[in-house]
Amino acid sequence: MIIDCTPDSIISWNYFLQGPGHEAIWQKKLTSEQGSILIDGEYFTIKKHGVTSGKWTIQQGSEVVYTGTKPSAFRRSFRIEGMGKTYDLGPLSMFSRSMYFSCDGTVLALISPKHAFTRKAEIEILPTDADFPPIVFAFWLTILTWRRRMHNS
Repeated sequence: MIIDCTPDSIISWNYFLQGPGHEAIWQKKLTSEQGSILIDGEYFTIKKHGVTSGKWTIQQGSEVVYTGTKPSAFRRSFRIEGMGKTYDLGPLSMFSRSMYFSCDGTVLALISPKHAFTRKAEIEILPTDADFPPIVFAFWLTILTWRRRMHNS
């Protein structure tokens, strides 16, 4: 299953995600790595825990649903935990912007830019019964790495 990820505009980091049976709309705050997401009709907020912290949470109301941590400032990988599961998010290769999202060694989704000169992306969900909210959270973290890479270039 393919989820199309389209930014609001050519300069925006806010996205609309749409695919068979799923959709998400997210708004990143302009001056931080926080924001809000509407996933399949449910509202979530994303919080970053400190300017230099490598920790983000996705919350529904006051309940933390998933926690994402970046174990190293020098790597583009994350660990996501929540709902009794642990996920890994990391680059497909050292030179690629594409990322894999896995749980217990099984790849659940691939997140890739449409091509080198666009912010458009797609998420290929491999087992079609994979949970959508952690995949959307993984997409958020992926976009943060792409944005940081662009600003550091």
